[in-house]
Amino acid sequence: MRQLLFFALCAFYPLVGSEGGKPVQIEGSSTVYPITVAVAERISQASPQLAAQVVCSGSSAGLRRLVAGEIPIADASRPINDEELAAAAAHGIDLIELPVALDALTFVVNPKNTFVTSLTVEELRRLWQPGSTITTWSQLRKGWPESPIELYSMGKDSGTFDFMTEVIVGKARAIRADLAGASQDPQQLIQGIVTHDQAIGYFGHAYFRQNAAMLRAVPIDDGRGPVMPSTESILNRTYRPLSRPLFIYVNRGEADKRSEVAAFVASYLRLLPEVVAQVGYVPLTERNYEQVQKRFASRQLGSVFTKARPEDRIDDLLLLGSAKTAAAPATGPVPSAAATEAKPVNAPAAPAALAAATPAAAPATAPSPTAGPARSATPANPWLPVARGPGDSTRPAFAPEEAMLAIDRLRSVSLELARLALEDGTPLAELERREQEVRSILLRLAASPGAVTRRDGRQATVGDLARAGFGPAASEAGYPALIARVELDEGARSLVDAPALERFKKAAGELNDPEQRSRLMLALCNPSPANLAAFAEVVAGLGLGRGEASLILCYARNGLVVR
Repeated sequence: MRQLLFFALCAFYPLVGSEGGKPVQIEGSSTVYPITVAVAERISQASPQLAAQVVCSGSSAGLRRLVAGEIPIADASRPINDEELAAAAAHGIDLIELPVALDALTFVVNPKNTFVTSLTVEELRRLWQPGSTITTWSQLRKGWPESPIELYSMGKDSGTFDFMTEVIVGKARAIRADLAGASQDPQQLIQGIVTHDQAIGYFGHAYFRQNAAMLRAVPIDDGRGPVMPSTESILNRTYRPLSRPLFIYVNRGEADKRSEVAAFVASYLRLLPEVVAQVGYVPLTERNYEQVQKRFASRQLGSVFTKARPEDRIDDLLLLGSAKTAAAPATGPVPSAAATEAKPVNAPAAPAALAAATPAAAPATAPSPTAGPARSATPANPWLPVARGPGDSTRPAFAPEEAMLAIDRLRSVSLELARLALEDGTPLAELERREQEVRSILLRLAASPGAVTRRDGRQATVGDLARAGFGPAASEAGYPALIARVELDEGARSLVDAPALERFKKAAGELNDPEQRSRLMLALCNPSPANLAAFAEVVAGLGLGRGEASLILCYARNGLVVR
């Protein structure tokens, strides 16, 4: 069943949001594509007028269109290069570079291949370099079988291809010619590796995580011993040299001229801390995201990553960019946090009264007659306390539709706090900032609807509060109505036919186990990779037969929606 859970996102959601005017066009990296689609979905839930057209064609293809002035935003899994910067300058285009996440380029083999327990950087170079004569595993390492190797590579418009050839082969875009397969779509590579026992290939880490049941990641040894790609090894910089940042690049002129572009990017950056981990990549630090938001708000131009070295820290590069780039004030309206704050997919829209009461980012202080040019204010961290009036230094309780998002954030920052506390070199000030955020979220959750003692006398749990966060439709009494509202997204109707969906809705409606009903409600109201296992287990118990695999695949691709 799990073998059908492919992560073929490029086949879905070419247009997210459908109301309003001209959609914001975004094109580029297949690695960054899942992040952009997930963020765009959340933005469209809160602001349907902010439609986004997202296409994955490869980093190089997206950057070519960006520097030619054809699109306002490009996804990229590598830094922009000198030639692309020169092309942008030739077209009179100023670019804003915004790192969005961390990734680990992951080499994978078929699970039936049990002898490749690790690979060195030198072995990878010998295997992939132009003119390589290695065609069997025994030629790569003594003692391995004489089985022929099949190599699957990202296509030449892919930033992942550029990155791999540069750090492994030693020269960007240099690779042997006799590949078994090459594609801009990681899905095509996955199919080839799953089909052939002796295959090896590579792509972004999120694609591996989504297909871990069908693939095996290979630890890489850069001379310090084999290291498996993981969240920990990416963050502590031990997975070398294949850890890397991911980016979006924005045409500054389009952001200044088109309010929908500025609004979309501002919302995109605010949502990254919650979305990145759910998609399967590693989030930047809270400080980094604040720096990135400031970089966009003040329209800092150019690239600080084009000439970056592998050992350079993102903090240092972002600070360098702030110091070296003059911050030009943004022109045109920049939406407030309240106006563009995105809600989780399928969450009900906030009532007008609630939206009006939600605190916006603090306005910039008016400049004095002797002050220099005004700069855009750094967007506030929505999870930390902010002043609301004399004697009141805390934010109000979370609204019901905010509860699940707050719980996700609480879990994320708590794990980060625990990880940092275990490291001897962590500054105490950093721990204090994390602890302040945890405490603030807890205080607001404790005052939120659902965080009260239940009628049966039992103290309310996190699960009770999460269920309350979905409103009446997700309550026990509202379960039948919720199931009745489940529909297929237009892009997923080729996976599940209408009769199969109706069989699922009928079986789910007749489900009597309260715990299973609760798990299904939460999974349907908050579709995410984290809830895929719960959804799959409940569906497997409904007795749907052959249709259950297609239904689970549909959920994995965000094809089930609650209207």
